[in-house]
Amino acid sequence: MLGKILVGLGIAGFFLGVIEAQSAFQGSHKQIEAGLLILGCPVIALIGLLLWRRDGKKCPHCAERVKRQAIRCKHCGSELKPG
Repeated sequence: MLGKILVGLGIAGFFLGVIEAQSAFQGSHKQIEAGLLILGCPVIALIGLLLWRRDGKKCPHCAERVKRQAIRCKHCGSELKPG
């Protein structure tokens, strides 16, 4: 759950930085803020993506993501190996 939130915030922050950079005047503090958003938010999104991938695994039968502790796929109903 935290991974999805971080990915969403990272993407939203990046686009907010791009919009802010387009409307900022040359040399203003808004350009610095926009630059920090453009550079920092993809890092936040990548951290969120790593957390998201760590929490789940792919079902070998239907390729949908399920919780790592699952023993049965909630999408196709097939048996899964724990862990």
